Amino acid sequence: MARELNATVLYWDEYDDISKQPVDYVEWYHKDGDVSAWKYPALADTLSKLKSGESPVCPATNKELLATPWIVFDSPLGYDHLETGRFIDFLIWIDTPLDIALTRRTIRDHLSGGQVNAALLREELEYYCKKSRPLFAKGLSIPADLVVDGSHSLGEMRNNIIKFLNKKKVS
Repeated sequence: MARELNATVLYWDEYDDISKQPVDYVEWYHKDGDVSAWKYPALADTLSKLKSGESPVCPATNKELLATPWIVFDSPLGYDHLETGRFIDFLIWIDTPLDIALTRRTIRDHLSGGQVNAALLREELEYYCKKSRPLFAKGLSIPADLVVDGSHSLGEMRNNIIKFLNKKKVS
């Protein structure tokens, strides 16, 4: 989708090592879930520069980012994270059923590399069932401009998003 839009892509997770976040996100969620606990000033600065037409070097990857008409920003906190959310023009939420999300994550993290660490996989699945599932089961609590069905294929989701963005561009 980003290639089709000729868009620059920013991933929240790439900034983890140069940012400050709760040590245990599940504990954070159960305690108060205050999104201001996630401090991502370098990401906010990068977004600000891109939105103003600059082409900064990403402090997380050391790669030059091009200022493009579209910026795809993968963010788990959306508009609620004021530090970065203020740079979002419209929010697209991919609403993925928990079983599909867990399956995709398991395939990505444990089954794509060839060798499976069964003990680690079991530990993560047990943790999910006992502790972290409520965080993911919470579902959409932030306002979104478009909600896409995450059970659809990547192609269907991409097509729905591009249709939406083309309408936004025209209006």
